Amino acid sequence: MKILLTLIFFVVACASGIRPIEIAQMNRTSLMKIQIGMNKEQVLEIMGTKTYNENSIASTVTNPHKIEAMTIPDGIIEAVFYYTETKLSDNVTRDNELTPLIFINNKLVGWGWSFYQDTTKKYDIDIEIKGETP
Repeated sequence: MKILLTLIFFVVACASGIRPIEIAQMNRTSLMKIQIGMNKEQVLEIMGTKTYNENSIASTVTNPHKIEAMTIPDGIIEAVFYYTETKLSDNVTRDNELTPLIFINNKLVGWGWSFYQDTTKKYDIDIEIKGETP
């Protein structure tokens, strides 16, 4: 049986005055530094685990934004989502504004929506994407 567990990461550290669009740019830059085969700790150190707040709760961006953990016969797949794009300036984060990083048994195996969708199909995992298809 496949189990889908969604966890929202809330980290106490906050940086004031940074806009979501700047966070998205920082995260895109950090994506260029990660490599297949890195363990989750290494990737999180590069990508960051801070909560950024632009002077209101509505403008809070959490890094990572969310984590999905799914059990598979070979172990555990984790999808760690980072905010990488602003589609609408409405303070609502949609899936198509995030980039998923995929780990199998704590090792980075790929990232991006195509890789995420291929992986969920491979392991027959049902997903629901919020917002337009990325």
